[in-house]
Amino acid sequence: GLPPTLVVPATRISDTHYECKTPPWPQSPAMVEVGVAQDDGRCQPLPRTTFAYVEQWKPTRVYPEEVDEKQQAAGMKLFISGENFRSSAKALCRFGGKNGTVSKAEVIRTNY
Repeated sequence: GLPPTLVVPATRISDTHYECKTPPWPQSPAMVEVGVAQDDGRCQPLPRTTFAYVEQWKPTRVYPEEVDEKQQAAGMKLFISGENFRSSAKALCRFGGKNGTVSKAEVIRTNY
């Protein structure tokens, strides 16, 4: 059957926004309904919205594996292959660690 309904705390950001931390989900990919419950336990009426749990992107290879100074200065395109890529207009490539440089990516082909 379906996983049970989960309720997590929501923080009111403004009159039009709440923030919730996603709970772990037992399966992915999965589409789940998301709604807001009031302090007294009453849930908002329909319509609700949906949220997608997706399988994590798994990069496995980058080509070319290295570039020289001339290619770097020219902004060489890299191709990354892997699993579970999804089409995204906001996909980014990160170079370096957590505070590394990011650049816009283009998803050429997806698994979906």
